Amino acid sequence: MAQAPQTPRPPAAPFAPMMPARGVASPPAPPFAAAPAPQAQPPKGTDPAAVKEEYERKLAAMEKRLQEEREKVLLANLKSQSEAATAAKVEVAIKELQDKIRRDRRDQESEELKHKLDTRVVELETRLAQERETWLVTLKNQMTQREVQDKDFESQLAGRLQEMERRWLEEKAVWQKTVGAKDDEIRNLRNLAEKLKGVEVEWGKVSSEKKNLEERLAELVKEKADSQLKAQKGLEAEKEAIGLRAELSVARQQLASVSERLERDLQAMRQSAREREDRLTYEVDRLQRELSGLGQRMRMEHEAELKRAKDQGESEKSQYKEKADKSAADVAKLKAILAAMERQAAMSRAQVMQLRKSASEWEKTQEHYKAEFVVLQRRWADREREIRSEVEANLSRVFAADMDKARAVFEERLKKETEALNEKTGSQGREAMMEKEKEIMALQRTIEDLSKAKTGEEEEKRSTKAALEESQRGSREGAARLDASLRTLQEEAGALKADLADARERLEIAEKAGASMASEKSELQRLSMAQAAEIKNMQDAFFGLRGQLAKDAQLAKSFMEERERLERRIRELEGR
Repeated sequence: MAQAPQTPRPPAAPFAPMMPARGVASPPAPPFAAAPAPQAQPPKGTDPAAVKEEYERKLAAMEKRLQEEREKVLLANLKSQSEAATAAKVEVAIKELQDKIRRDRRDQESEELKHKLDTRVVELETRLAQERETWLVTLKNQMTQREVQDKDFESQLAGRLQEMERRWLEEKAVWQKTVGAKDDEIRNLRNLAEKLKGVEVEWGKVSSEKKNLEERLAELVKEKADSQLKAQKGLEAEKEAIGLRAELSVARQQLASVSERLERDLQAMRQSAREREDRLTYEVDRLQRELSGLGQRMRMEHEAELKRAKDQGESEKSQYKEKADKSAADVAKLKAILAAMERQAAMSRAQVMQLRKSASEWEKTQEHYKAEFVVLQRRWADREREIRSEVEANLSRVFAADMDKARAVFEERLKKETEALNEKTGSQGREAMMEKEKEIMALQRTIEDLSKAKTGEEEEKRSTKAALEESQRGSREGAARLDASLRTLQEEAGALKADLADARERLEIAEKAGASMASEKSELQRLSMAQAAEIKNMQDAFFGLRGQLAKDAQLAKSFMEERERLERRIRELEGR
């Protein structure tokens, strides 16, 4: 029986490739891993054994090829794993290198910042020492200038007191002269009284002449008797006797009228002399009272002015002392502030020393890293310069803004205090000027009173002169014998004119006194202006001292801010 042809077995499936381990990336397919070419069909009618051998041979070749491919895949997996491990190591190394670079950069920045802050602290300490020395020198100079100003003010005050005493003595001498002039007036009035006595003597002479006339009349009576005796001798004698009798009667009438007129004139002259003497004595008493009252009033005003000047000097002296005490208290406060700042500076220096020690230790630990980062330092040098310039610009802007704000606040406070002090000083000057103007108005009133008294004296003298002229007219109408009395009255009128001239001189003296008081007013105004200038100088010195104090306070504030910045920076460095 014929055997059926044996069908060929299908080729064995190739081995499945080995899966890579978990976590390992599958290697890429080899470039030659392509689909196998289609196998050639064995020819019909061949030997199956040969076909089988052929297939086995091909299968062995394919298995060998598959084994090679597996080995290649394993090598690729191992290579990829080693590459991944090296990549991870490289990434870790890069990260460590970046961290080192970052740490070194921070360390370098901290070193530069420490160095910069150290230099800043040294500069601030030197500046603080210089400012302190200059402030102490200026304070000493201001204290010496203030002492010199106080001495000058005391000397000026003593000079003013001496000048016022001298003027008081001069015024006293002037009033003594006026009192002497009034005494001269009294003596003149006494002389007038003596002249009145002379008039009375003349009246005695007139009465003696009257007696002589009476004697002459007696003689005429005797002659009349003789004539009567002779009248008997003739008519002519009678006629002569009648004529003589008529003449005698006329002479008697004339004598009686003359005697009556003389008596009336004498009584009128006595009455006018008494009235004038009473009026002059009253005027002398009134002038003496006015002189005593005026002298007492001037003395009281002078004493009040001296007391006011002394009180003002004492008040100004007390104010200066208070200002000196206040400045001493400010100096003590500043000394305390400077001591506190020095203590803080010492503490900051100690902290800086500690930081330096820690920095030196940190430098010792990091010296072996510096060689590795020389190239990186060169690369980052430009970047560090830019960052440093930006930080310095920001710090300078912040510092300038703080300084501008502090300066604006200080200028505003200084302006307010200057306005308040000017208002206070202006009010005091106005009060002083009002007091001086009141004194000058009082002096003007006294001058007006003197002028009124002068006009009253002139009116009285005019009335006296009119009375004298009336008496002169009466005496001229009366008799020629009273010419001597009229001459005496004219002399009295001349004396009254002299008194009027003296009164005018006194008025001129009073006007000169008013002018001197006006000059004193101008002198007081000048002194008040000088005092205002001195007060202004003291204000300028005080404001300069306050400005220096403000500068010191600003410097202390900047030092404290710098210290706080240092402390914050140190805390940041320690935190890092």
